[in-house]
Amino acid sequence: MTNYRSTRAILNNSQLARIPTQILQDTENKLQRQRLKKASTMATMIHTPNLISISPSLSSHINSHPTLASISSTIVSHRFPLITSNSYRNRRTFISSRTQKSESVLDYVEEEEEDTMTIGSVVQISGRRLVAKDRTILTDVAENVITSSGSDSGHANGAFIGAVFDDEKSRHVVSLGKLHDVRFMACFRFKLWWMAQKMGNKGSEIPLETQFLLMETVGGSEKEKLYVVFLPLIEESFRACLQGNPGDELEVCLESGDSETKGSGFSHAVYVGVGTDPFVTITDAICTVRSHLETFRQRQDKKSPGILDCFGWCTWDAFYQDVTQEGVESGLKSLAEGGTPAKFVIIDDGWQSVEGDLGSKSEKPLMRLTGIKENQKFRSENEPAIGIKNIVDIAKQKYGLKYVYVWHAIVGYWGGVRPGAEGMEGYEAVMKYPKVSKGVVENEPGWKTDMLAVQGLGLMNPEKVFDFYDDMHRYLASAGVDGVKVDVQSILETLGTGSGGRVSVTQQYHRALDASVARNFPDNGCIACMSHNTDSLYCSQQTAVIRASDDFYPLDPVSHTIHIASVAYNSVFLGEFMQPDWDMFHSLHPAAEYHASARAISGGPIYVSDAPGKHNFDLLKKLVLPDGSVLRARLPGRPTKDCLFTDPARDGVSLLKIWNMNKYTGVLGVYNCQGAAWNAIDRQNTFHHTQPDAITGFIRAHDVHLIADAAVGPGWSGNCAVYRHHAGDLATVPQNAVIPVSLNILEHEIFTVTPIEVLGSGLGFGPLGLIEMFNGGGAIEEVMYLVEREGGLASVSMKVKGCGRFGSYSMTKPRRCMVGASEVEFLYDSQSGLLSFSLNHMPQVKKYHDVTIHLKLLFIVFQFSFSFSISIFNCRPLLVSGHRHRHRHRRRHRRAYCRRRPPPLPPPPPATAIATRRHRRRHATVVPFLSPRPPSPLSPPQPPPPPPHRRDHPLTTPTAAAATTTIAPAVFAAEATATTPEAPEATAIAVEATAIAVEATAIAVEATATIAIAAEATVTTVEATEATATTVVAAEATATTTTASATTTEATATPALATAAAKPTASAAAAAVTTDAATVAIFGKMENGK
Repeated sequence: MTNYRSTRAILNNSQLARIPTQILQDTENKLQRQRLKKASTMATMIHTPNLISISPSLSSHINSHPTLASISSTIVSHRFPLITSNSYRNRRTFISSRTQKSESVLDYVEEEEEDTMTIGSVVQISGRRLVAKDRTILTDVAENVITSSGSDSGHANGAFIGAVFDDEKSRHVVSLGKLHDVRFMACFRFKLWWMAQKMGNKGSEIPLETQFLLMETVGGSEKEKLYVVFLPLIEESFRACLQGNPGDELEVCLESGDSETKGSGFSHAVYVGVGTDPFVTITDAICTVRSHLETFRQRQDKKSPGILDCFGWCTWDAFYQDVTQEGVESGLKSLAEGGTPAKFVIIDDGWQSVEGDLGSKSEKPLMRLTGIKENQKFRSENEPAIGIKNIVDIAKQKYGLKYVYVWHAIVGYWGGVRPGAEGMEGYEAVMKYPKVSKGVVENEPGWKTDMLAVQGLGLMNPEKVFDFYDDMHRYLASAGVDGVKVDVQSILETLGTGSGGRVSVTQQYHRALDASVARNFPDNGCIACMSHNTDSLYCSQQTAVIRASDDFYPLDPVSHTIHIASVAYNSVFLGEFMQPDWDMFHSLHPAAEYHASARAISGGPIYVSDAPGKHNFDLLKKLVLPDGSVLRARLPGRPTKDCLFTDPARDGVSLLKIWNMNKYTGVLGVYNCQGAAWNAIDRQNTFHHTQPDAITGFIRAHDVHLIADAAVGPGWSGNCAVYRHHAGDLATVPQNAVIPVSLNILEHEIFTVTPIEVLGSGLGFGPLGLIEMFNGGGAIEEVMYLVEREGGLASVSMKVKGCGRFGSYSMTKPRRCMVGASEVEFLYDSQSGLLSFSLNHMPQVKKYHDVTIHLKLLFIVFQFSFSFSISIFNCRPLLVSGHRHRHRHRRRHRRAYCRRRPPPLPPPPPATAIATRRHRRRHATVVPFLSPRPPSPLSPPQPPPPPPHRRDHPLTTPTAAAATTTIAPAVFAAEATATTPEAPEATAIAVEATAIAVEATAIAVEATATIAIAAEATVTTVEATEATATTVVAAEATATTTTASATTTEATATPALATAAAKPTASAAAAAVTTDAATVAIFGKMENGK
């Protein structure tokens, strides 16, 4: 069987019907219409006689007819360049379309919309090189490798890659070329069921069974980085994967899994996508593949089940297969009594009716399913007919659970369905013996003696499997069960022999499963497990949750760091298809908090597998609200951009940073995962040598990749407030500032990141959420800002769910805090800006607390001599909600105006901000900058991080590790915050400006992004006229100021930062003008070292 997906017949029946009779007589004297259509399609292959074998009789028959010969040549010019061979004489770069003028069959064919365009203008093969946006990714590409456009229109950020072979086989391997000048992260299957990550920079380091490959080009600045993603796909009955070889070549392996299912031509085996943002590049690539295959849906297009927003409990680690309904009730009771009630339960393996084979002599016979109903353990002694409905009713009615799930394998049970079992005959189960692919056996040698491989599996007829699912799910739904966890899914790829191959069997089973879940579980209650093969991923239409890695093993100390790293990196790929589930964990365990915090930022379900009575409720209350709900992040948790190509499990110098988003905040988790990883030699997870000392890394607020989406106003400056969970402290962080973090193995830290919204001069605010919980920012459901400029008042209204200590950043002390109609006491730290108060109970009537923070605006009037003044007045009320206030914001700034010879005004209050007309035009908002505060006397000064070292993470050099070995509280004390209204002196206030020009002939200040300039403008009263312009420039970072009088002040090449306080007078105030780089220098940790 030869597959040419991009080759299409140029004629169809409706077109033939429109052709005049006299023309048909000339072209179809000896051919039927159906034969003409087939011949025109096959004529495409004449273009590559050296690669594709065509029957000589068919070729001569086509060429003997002038019209058919014309059709064949036109088909080649119209269609074949979409599949471009790498042969020098056959390769075509451009698609040309020409319409014949003579009357023929072609005159009645609809013209293709494929006028001149470049195939793979982004990705193409040129001179035996795979080139992405003019950068060579692979060299020495094999001549039988072909490319085709990533979209029907040809305009796509990628291309499909295929290959043609001389012989038809069930397995092919071809080299795509040698890997050059990239760093990569590969997700490969180290077991049949599960993937893990591997990093490297050459082809020989790419593991077998690689299913996802992300590359970063090396060299150039940050803006010049290019990301390339390789996605091996399924094509007809074949499934592709990637692998390296000792010659540093990247190979693609295509397998059908059935010796009788063969092929020789593949046009869409791999998709290559390109972009400048790695996360967008991956999403766009998966979207293109979805449109091409039309066999799966992406995560955002699926219905999310309700268990994602609830706390749950799984019976597996508590009871394993010995679970009973009494055990289930005891676990639910134990959690409820501790104040963290479960709202969903997964009754794992142990509830089904299973038996071994009759007459089996095996010491450990493989169990097989013998019925669709529960076993004796889940039947009530008093009313055995009730069955599993008994425990479901207890869970929901007595303990208030919302969802009950049960476990089953995709083939029924581990050993499948026992052939001939009473009541199961209709499913036509037969014994099959798994045949595992070569790549899986190489990575997991244990398959040679596995129980499944030795004892076989009872496989139901794929045409009858829907009946099985529907019968079992309908019975469970009638008992009140809300969903299923479907395990052992990857086993299907090993059972394709005699059934059309691995892809065919997998697709039939998944279509049946999707249909049954949609029919019987309206909440889309299904969790996919042990399903990391692309056969399953690329045919998943319904399931919205997938287990992200190998199991949580409470008794295996080598597994814990490996688990966190694996779920994070696997989610980069799996999160495009479904919401990754980072698995259950134990709350009472040496690594409990390490696992718990990761689940909190995963975006997936949060559930434990504690034995009844063995819980850490203090830890669980950082995850679970009293009503059993959780503060779930909105996306799959993934490594930060700068961690994608570092190896936090093996390199001994890197920390793993994981980011996620809430509605109005971001969350960042930092983990030390060093010390253990999958060993390519031993073919198992092992400990490896590592430094026992703490590892130091750095975080930035913008490590949260989409933090800008949480900003309410359009003119957000990039400044954030960052709350550290364990220390309970707060720092204000400019856009390019970094915070050092030092962690030992199995240690972690969680940061809540919130954009600072500017409400007026000297007034900034950022909500944090329930700060005692790991993902406290998830409690904030709505934020609205109201600014009353005539009265100088502002308020922040929020809807907050849950209870506990609520925190936020405020540049100034609030006037009062309200929860509903009641005023509450609050704590305010003027040093850090941390505002907090207690929400003592869950909302009683509404779903959320109505929280209002009342603030006081500061007024500012700047007037320069030369009869020139800039006055900023408080105008009408301004309502800011979401991004809908952009035009109101602009109108407000039209009221800030300049004028000559203004009338006398009263003396201004202390100055806290400065704005210029150019700045307002550019940003549509007045951006205040925060005053640098002195570091804590208890904190030593921190040196800046070293510059990036080659292609390595900038924090992975020994110099960086030695520079800072502990978390520096100085950063959290030395942040930039605004002076409070009560301050007796007007202190210097940092203002960001890339170019400041005031419309006065004698005043001009220029600043760049890397030079900090402090300029003090002498503020005079309105009565002062006809004086010369005077500016005061602070040239030293000391507590004194230097005054200079000049008509023009320009920034020199020497960085300067003013930290001096001006003398308080009624008519004068000091203002320091700095850039972001100057504010970063306050921390002493600029990334670029300048």
